[in-house]
Amino acid sequence: MFFLFRTSRAALAAAFVRSKSCPPSAQLAMSLISVGIKRQIHVTLLRVRREEFSKTFKNHFLGEKHMSTLRNTLVFFDQLGVYDVVLPFLLVFSLVFAMLEKTRVFGEEGGQTRKNLNSMVAFCSAFLVVASSQLVAVINETIARTMVLMIMAILFMILLGTFSEDKPLSLKGGWHSSFMWIMFVGIALILLNSLGWLQFAWEYAAYNLNGPIVGSFILLVIVLGFMVWLTSGNKAGGGGHDHKAEGGGH
Repeated sequence: MFFLFRTSRAALAAAFVRSKSCPPSAQLAMSLISVGIKRQIHVTLLRVRREEFSKTFKNHFLGEKHMSTLRNTLVFFDQLGVYDVVLPFLLVFSLVFAMLEKTRVFGEEGGQTRKNLNSMVAFCSAFLVVASSQLVAVINETIARTMVLMIMAILFMILLGTFSEDKPLSLKGGWHSSFMWIMFVGIALILLNSLGWLQFAWEYAAYNLNGPIVGSFILLVIVLGFMVWLTSGNKAGGGGHDHKAEGGGH
C-alpha cells in the first residue's frame, strides 16, 4: 500500500511538472485527475484501516484465535478424522462383535464362539459404515442427542431424589413404564430427526392438517391408545377377580 501511495505521488509530481507547458484546459484536466487519484488513495487507505480494525476486534473480543490448548487439540483431532472415522469405526465394530458373540449366530467350535468369523464380520461392517459419510453423520448426531436425553433423565431423577425421603429412589409401577415409553419415543424422534424424516413429516402435517391422511393417522393413534388402555385394564381386573375367587375357595 505504501508502495502504491509513493508511486501515485511520483506520478502526480511528474504530471504537475509537465502541466506547466500545457494549455489551461490540459492543466485543468490534470488537476482533476490528480484530485481523483488522491481521493481514491484516501478511500483505499480508509478501507484498509477498517479491515484491520475489524480483524483486530474479532481477534481480541470475539475470541476467534484465542482458543485453549485442549480446544486446539480437539480441532486437530477433528481435522485428523478421529470423530468421522476412528470413533465410529470402533463403535460399530464393538457393537457388532458383541452382538455376534452374545447371540452366537455362526455357531460354536469346541464350546467356544467363532471369534475369528465374528471379528471379520464386525470389521467389514464397521468399514462399510465408515465409508458412508451420511451414515457417520447420522450416528454422530444420534449418539450426541441421545446422551443429552440421558443427561436430562438423570437430572430428573436427581430432582425426584431431593424431594423423596431417606429411602433409595426407584421407579416402580406406572412411573417405570411411563419413563420407558418416554425414553423410547425420545430416541425414535432423535433418530427420525437425524435421518431428516421428522422435519418432512412435520412440514407435511403442518401444510395438510385438514387432509385425510393426517386425520386418519390421528384417529388410528387414538384408537390404538384406547385399545391398549382397555386391554391393560381388563388384565388388571381379571387378576383381581381370580385372587378373590381363590380366597373364597379357601
